[in-house]
Amino acid sequence: LLRAFGEERPHVEVSVRELLLDRLDALLAGGVDVAFTRLLPGQADVELEILSREPRVVALPASHQLSTRTEVRFEDLRRESFITNPALETSEPPMRWLAEQARHGLPGRVAARAASVQEILTLVAGGKGVCLVPLSVARHFPRADLAYVQVRDADPAVVSLAWPRGSVRPIVQAFIEMARAQVSGGLPVPAP
Repeated sequence: LLRAFGEERPHVEVSVRELLLDRLDALLAGGVDVAFTRLLPGQADVELEILSREPRVVALPASHQLSTRTEVRFEDLRRESFITNPALETSEPPMRWLAEQARHGLPGRVAARAASVQEILTLVAGGKGVCLVPLSVARHFPRADLAYVQVRDADPAVVSLAWPRGSVRPIVQAFIEMARAQVSGGLPVPAP
């Protein structure tokens, strides 16, 4: 999407910034025009449009007893301890996912906290715990010392496009329309 937009509009500077899952301050302050996020529609001050949904998987050490399964259920993860990211624990998507785990009777034991996806996966590979992640993490971070197994009864992770509520600059509207066209055409959506 970013490449296609840049090719179609070479006069427009397209830059990328990584923001925490639900930290939309830069979007609301005007420092960012549009954002890919895991938030669901219904947020104050921003328009959100779900572009895609993807399964969630559990990242396990390759030697874990569940690592050879094609799928598991939350019940299978009852005895596991989880790796979390403290910076994200209070953000909306992880809070939603923790509430989902609680609904399935998971105790939500935290084995360790990590600051990045790479750190989380290193801790998982080292046997310190497991972590639920969107399928796109498994695709972007394949490792021989990890196994990713789909969690059959997990709610899907969403990828939404966010922009400030109200008037939208024409170039931002053009980006939104291109994102919609790519999604309706079956092209992949970037994962936040």
